[in-house]
Amino acid sequence: MMDNIKLDIPTSWDDITIGQFVELQPVLKSDMGLIKKVNSVLSVLTGNPVDDLENVAASENNIRAYRDISNTLSFMNDYTNMGEVVSTFKLKGKRYALNLDIEAMDAGQYISLMDILKKANSNPEETINYTHEIMACLIHEIKGPRFKRRAVYDELNYIDTCNLFWNELPISTAYPLTVFFCKVWEDCTKSLHESLLSQSTEIMEEVKKDLAMHGAGT
Repeated sequence: MMDNIKLDIPTSWDDITIGQFVELQPVLKSDMGLIKKVNSVLSVLTGNPVDDLENVAASENNIRAYRDISNTLSFMNDYTNMGEVVSTFKLKGKRYALNLDIEAMDAGQYISLMDILKKANSNPEETINYTHEIMACLIHEIKGPRFKRRAVYDELNYIDTCNLFWNELPISTAYPLTVFFCKVWEDCTKSLHESLLSQSTEIMEEVKKDLAMHGAGT
């Protein structure tokens, strides 16, 4: 607490949502001074306006408090401590499962994913901004007895899930899944490209053989 402003300080990535993580990126990458940077981070995490935080008197005790808060938030300097890839997780009392079977996607789901990847590929540094959208395409609520039946994908469900993940899903769960998917997608794309290139080469060889046997004008 600093001069009657109550702050709930996160201690790990488990306490940071996708939305907060995205909004924090400009702050974490900046070269702000200690107090301004801590205030900007706290504004994103607590909802307190930066102006209110900046109006806190810079007394000796508060300077010490800022240093303590900065030390508490030091986990934000390391993205490798996010967590591990999980195939299922619970959120707001519901269970969700990851599905990377691209071939099993319906048309709407596939188009949504392609649109997201197109936006991400146009500026790879901003891929993290689409984490909640990627997750909503690949992760669905599991329903039914013993969670055996998955919810049917539809546009409304997609939008609602995007908003839910943005506001509630910890980045410690979402970040490893996004990185994993991007790696899998890169490998799939590479394999597809190599396969198409191989097929193209084989077709060209067959054409050349046919031309050699029958001539170009026959």
